[in-house]
Amino acid sequence: MNQFALERIPHLDLIALMPVGLIVHDANSEAAIFANAKALSILGMSQEELMGTKASDPLWKPLDHQGRVLSSEQLPVSVTLKTHQPVSEFMMGLAYPDKTIWLSVNTEPLFDQAHLSAILVTFTEVTNEKQLRDEVELQKKRMELAVEATRDGLWDWDLVTDEAYHSRQFERMLGYDGNELPDNSQAWSLLVHPEDINEVFARVKRYLTSQGKQPYKSVFRMKHKNGEWRWIEAKGKAIFDEQGNPTRFIGFNHDITEQLEQTKRIEYSAKHDMLTGLPNRFLFDELLHNALQRTKRSHARVGLIYLDLDGFKAVNDQYGHHVGDRVLVQVAHRLEASLRTADFLTRHGGDEFIICLSEMQDDRELMPILERLLETVNEPLEVADGHEAVHVGASIGVTTYPQETELGADALIRQADLAMYEAKASGKNQYLFFSALENKSFSEISELKNQLIQVIDNNAVYLHYQPKYDVHKRRLCGVEALLRLKIHPGEPWASPQSFLSVIEYDATLAQTLGRWVFEEAFEQLAQWNMAGMDIDISLNVSAHEMEESHILPLLTSLFHAHPAVRPEQIELEILESSAINHPEKVAEVIRQCKHLGVKIALDDFGTGYASLSYFKHFPVDTLKIDRGFITELHSAHKDFSIVRASIGLAQAFHCQVVAEGVETQRVGETLIKLGCDVIQGFIVANPMKASAIPDFFQSYAPPEAWRACQEISPAEKSILQALNDLDVWRQNLKASFSEQTRDSVHHILFGPSSLLSPWLRAEGAEIIQNSETLAKLNDLNTQLSQQAHRLMHRFQLKREPQDWTLIDRLVQTLSDELTGCLDSFATPAE
Repeated sequence: MNQFALERIPHLDLIALMPVGLIVHDANSEAAIFANAKALSILGMSQEELMGTKASDPLWKPLDHQGRVLSSEQLPVSVTLKTHQPVSEFMMGLAYPDKTIWLSVNTEPLFDQAHLSAILVTFTEVTNEKQLRDEVELQKKRMELAVEATRDGLWDWDLVTDEAYHSRQFERMLGYDGNELPDNSQAWSLLVHPEDINEVFARVKRYLTSQGKQPYKSVFRMKHKNGEWRWIEAKGKAIFDEQGNPTRFIGFNHDITEQLEQTKRIEYSAKHDMLTGLPNRFLFDELLHNALQRTKRSHARVGLIYLDLDGFKAVNDQYGHHVGDRVLVQVAHRLEASLRTADFLTRHGGDEFIICLSEMQDDRELMPILERLLETVNEPLEVADGHEAVHVGASIGVTTYPQETELGADALIRQADLAMYEAKASGKNQYLFFSALENKSFSEISELKNQLIQVIDNNAVYLHYQPKYDVHKRRLCGVEALLRLKIHPGEPWASPQSFLSVIEYDATLAQTLGRWVFEEAFEQLAQWNMAGMDIDISLNVSAHEMEESHILPLLTSLFHAHPAVRPEQIELEILESSAINHPEKVAEVIRQCKHLGVKIALDDFGTGYASLSYFKHFPVDTLKIDRGFITELHSAHKDFSIVRASIGLAQAFHCQVVAEGVETQRVGETLIKLGCDVIQGFIVANPMKASAIPDFFQSYAPPEAWRACQEISPAEKSILQALNDLDVWRQNLKASFSEQTRDSVHHILFGPSSLLSPWLRAEGAEIIQNSETLAKLNDLNTQLSQQAHRLMHRFQLKREPQDWTLIDRLVQTLSDELTGCLDSFATPAE
């Protein structure tokens, strides 16, 4: 074997002293003919053991950078022998029985007169560096897996080099396969919507300039591969050097398109009739109030039309509710098309519509519109499949604004309603103005007024008191004073609702009755105080009293007359709708009442669609959630959401939360978990006479479940709502099938609250950290949805009866899993 003459390698003795491993292989025999001390130290071998060995000898198991076994042809020496080309920084491992070392290998071919004579191999040990790099890579992969589990796209921007890294999920949420987009910030910016790009970089600049004093958050649109625009929420954090210069910017992109669309759907459904798409009563009231206010500035007139369909019940009875729904939809579209741009309407309920004609200069403008409305409603309706066209008519009542006496929106609607009933009683399919009915309607009101005055004069007006339960003190804390009337001896108690029209039409009578209630309540509270009872009392305040400021001198005189009554024992309950109609005036009266020391409660919260600005500027102490939301807490998806949100809003403004209308122990328990402070309703006590209050307060014991219950954390509240939504979904699904209505079944399956998919994608994904649990919940949710679709399909084919066994079992399993998640949170809310 002709070996290369080592002495012919220039400066070999000096090269051998370098702090790297050095081995020389003979090109002909491939045997090692020289190794320096560093090489022997790294390899753990002696000269005798190493000399004469080939790189391909089985002294160890050679590995590539990913840990895979290298073939002899893949070894750096073999590659250089074959190609006569050097190999640079080749990462390879040498697997010994007890360890693996990692080397960075370089080879250099040496020639003797153009003939490959030897191969110079140099290497350094990089075991520590490799382990560190592997650990970083592992952490990176874990991070990517975690990010992908949350469906967020990770990005990492080197602000010094402008190099950028993004995860595969970053691309997938935009429709790419995970390896298509270049790793640079320019590629990202090209995908941002042109209308958003300036604001995006402006936010980044403001954040970096402030050295990250505030969290970075930005919402913008990015272009999906299919051409659609997706709404993205980006959150990030920058790293700054010692001089305060940003060097690296890391964050996540979260697709919030569905979340925004769902919010829009919720906002839309909150203010629109889901059947016809028209504004619902709440939005209509807001629009009507604004229209009435504009007349005071523009001196224009407003026409209010109350329209009730004639013959609609017969259509429902003959063809079914699904055809009746189509009639309502077509009529709504026709009415809307008959109006001017400034006009608007609502479906008031059932087959009734209210229309507002605004910006009129003369009442005569009403006539052609009224004729057109009658004509369009009378036209045949092609809505019954396979049947002849159906026909309906309309009875219409009309009133106008302004009038000689200032009236609010509710009074105008009642006027139009009275006119409509007279039109229906007079032959139907016609319109009548309220002015033709004034003598009759006001005579009826006068009769009711006289009857009410007689009741008051006969001392047949009483106050009953309904106790309230304090969740935190676990005892009764106060009462609400409720007016009761005895119209005739021996008859049941009557509430003031039967005389509401009289009270609203006659401010003097309302003031008289309100004064009596306050005087009676103060007298009774003084007696309780002297008997040693510590009790608060809530008193309802009418709109007249708030708007005319009658309440202030009344309170002042009563506190003077009853020194035993402390101001903090008195709470005034103001209807939210009263506050909305005249917010500035009401806010001032509230501030003056607060100055006296009394507490203020916003009553029936949620029914008037109060804006946050009103809530912010009214210095209220208590928020009372309307009983309508409480009674449907466990049977309506939206009511649970409204109650939870209302409690959260009240807590944000440091207000006490009272739930009225609580009738079951379960509802009370749920309210306590959601953070409700006070419970009022039949489950606590019915309204009772004052004489029964002392004994009841002394003997009352709340349900044991309430004693052990407390407010839970935000995460637990979210899971609790998911559990409720699941139960409501099952109730609604079964009810829809039993009603034999395909449209309602379709809405349950595909509507905005369909099963738990939205929750699992948003809140659930953030709350449930265990990826296996989240995957299981998603799988159960999918199975449940698929089974419901199968039932719907069989229902459409009319294969009866429906088998609910699998649905019930899947719901129970999903419920158990969610309950397990709920039980895993042991820390109570702060």
